[in-house]
Amino acid sequence: MKIIGGKKDKTRSSNPNTMFTIATKIEEDKLRDGTVNENTYSRNMQTIRICCSQKFANIHIRNVTKAQIEEFLEGERRKANSTIGKEYRLLKRVFDYARYKKLVKENFFEGYEKIKQPKSFKEDKDISAFTNKEEYKLRAYISSHPNQYNNIILLALYTGMRIGEVLALTTHDVTFERGRGTIYVNKSLTKNRYGQSI
Repeated sequence: MKIIGGKKDKTRSSNPNTMFTIATKIEEDKLRDGTVNENTYSRNMQTIRICCSQKFANIHIRNVTKAQIEEFLEGERRKANSTIGKEYRLLKRVFDYARYKKLVKENFFEGYEKIKQPKSFKEDKDISAFTNKEEYKLRAYISSHPNQYNNIILLALYTGMRIGEVLALTTHDVTFERGRGTIYVNKSLTKNRYGQSI
């Protein structure tokens, strides 16, 4: 089965020089230029929404302080290092762009006293794919134990889709032609910072 990327997020603030609008512009430019696909764009927009839920991200970037960004990143240390890394790289890209466009006098992510990526309080976990034997055992278990979740597990196993992408699928997202199926992945079921499904 072929998996095709999703829809563009059109969320935009009215001020063109906030961290949110700059980050969104960078991602929209990358999508338009073909540097990223629509799935990557959607994931990056989720990271932007998390970082830019802070008040400082919605004021003119020249008024954002180094202390505000450091405080935000310190508060993110309860998350995994991979998540912190995405957020850190996003903020750095925004300030690289803002310095290049002369929107700020100083790039807080450059120089001797630059903002450094914090380490997570969590330990990194090694994640590996199933071996053939483990996959066989899982399929055998699913065959002998009927459950409402079995098809979800198998779909994720055979397509590599994330659980949020599987749960967001509708019948309109799946087509069959000449014995071949296509799944159109254009959304993902996720939770916002308040635990609400979006």
